[in-house]
Amino acid sequence: MRHAGFELYRSLDQDERDNAAAPTDTPAPLLTASGSLAAARPSLSPMLRNVTRAVEIPKSGHWLAKENPAAVAGEILEFTAR
Repeated sequence: MRHAGFELYRSLDQDERDNAAAPTDTPAPLLTASGSLAAARPSLSPMLRNVTRAVEIPKSGHWLAKENPAAVAGEILEFTAR
């Protein structure tokens, strides 16, 4: 079972191909949040075409809701108010 943690990384190339082939007509508005959109863009670029709003959560890295819960809640509330 030692190798199981690395399977996520081994599958990234397939994930990228799957994301690129995904349909572009999303029936619901989508919000994406990241600790750094600049860092996330290369891997997310095929999926970002479906995103209604992309936001960067300040003072956060990997665990957005834990590291800056007020900013995450504020973005969700603003997005759902539309």
